[in-house]
Amino acid sequence: GGYQYLRMARGSDVRDNLMWVGTAVYRSGILAAGVSQKYVSLEDSSGAVTQAIGTDAGVTLAVFDIMALGVSVQNIDHRRVGGAPLDLPPSVHTGFTFNFIDPQSDARLQGTVETVWTRGESRRTIVGLETGVVLHGIGVVGRLGYGGQPAGRGQERTALGAGLGFGRRGVSCAVHRPPRPGPRPRTS
Repeated sequence: GGYQYLRMARGSDVRDNLMWVGTAVYRSGILAAGVSQKYVSLEDSSGAVTQAIGTDAGVTLAVFDIMALGVSVQNIDHRRVGGAPLDLPPSVHTGFTFNFIDPQSDARLQGTVETVWTRGESRRTIVGLETGVVLHGIGVVGRLGYGGQPAGRGQERTALGAGLGFGRRGVSCAVHRPPRPGPRPRTS
């Protein structure tokens, strides 16, 4: 299960976005398949709130604990819960993750590449790097991500993040800066 809250940049069509998700996964050997149910609440710039429930599904091929390949289809089905209809466009995500350092050691260094195809938008690719240390089940990691953002979000292509891990549980935070304003027009 998980929770996500996004506060968008000023001037964005969306003011904030809240999401709760629950997932069930079945794993057999190096293959895993899962399905998720998510609740999304979105507040637009006028203050109107819309809510929907959506379904996602995915498959992962994990090669030891060094790398994994995954494919997911998000928003296969969605239904309105409250407010105006909320369009959750279907999207296909493919991703590859590689651990540069053995994840059984205390150090962490992992790279990720993900490509996303969302209905009505151009393909976008995101790359990420995570590094950190874990001692006796307690860890801290830093993250750097770069790539295309969903249309209309008003965010820069670079994001920074950090996380704390406590055994199998963790807390993460990511920060996207709003885009820098363009040059000011000259006045005479």
